[in-house]
Amino acid sequence: IEQHPGTWDIYVYNLSHGEYAAGATNPGEPMIAASLIKLYIMGATFQKFEDGELQYWEAFPSARQMITVSDNFCANWLILRLGESQEQAGFDCVNAFADAIGCTSTRLNRSMLDTKSERENYTSAEDLALFFRKLYRFELVSPEYSSDMLEVLKAAVAKDRIPAGLPQGTVCAHKTGDLANKSCGDAGLVFSPGADYILAVINNNSENDAETIQSIAELS
Repeated sequence: IEQHPGTWDIYVYNLSHGEYAAGATNPGEPMIAASLIKLYIMGATFQKFEDGELQYWEAFPSARQMITVSDNFCANWLILRLGESQEQAGFDCVNAFADAIGCTSTRLNRSMLDTKSERENYTSAEDLALFFRKLYRFELVSPEYSSDMLEVLKAAVAKDRIPAGLPQGTVCAHKTGDLANKSCGDAGLVFSPGADYILAVINNNSENDAETIQSIAELS
């Protein structure tokens, strides 16, 4: 952290033994989430599937597109569907889901691509680790939907951060986040012969996103 520019938040969790390590430039301070917030939008969407308030066939393709290629328009459509065409109600739905799973540093405050807004979306490496811990244990929404979300995350197209630092063929279920010179991150599950583990990394306010991407790969 000290040798690389920007503000960092990092959390590593060993799923086999429960050991963890954490490091942050400003401990306890929420970080600008960029597209990492889409994990919670996905979770809230699948909760609606479980509750019977949203049809799987209707919303799953958008949820998959939002995660695998980080489609912003799909994310915004899902926010509106979660809020029954009311954007703020969609924000509230996602935030209620985050609160329900214990991710209290996470807040969806604006839609994707809303560059005119003075608000940002926030999360933390520890919240991301908690999200993935529940997912790994099939406790996020339900075992069936946890399995579905896991498969979607394994299909993520971006491979330049956590996957780039892993031995070839290592399975990784993850989501990246990017907001030019404001936020760059990656968080996910790594399925390793030694132990399955979670790695969550967020960097804010670096002047060189390409350098940050390389730093995350080196850390991985």
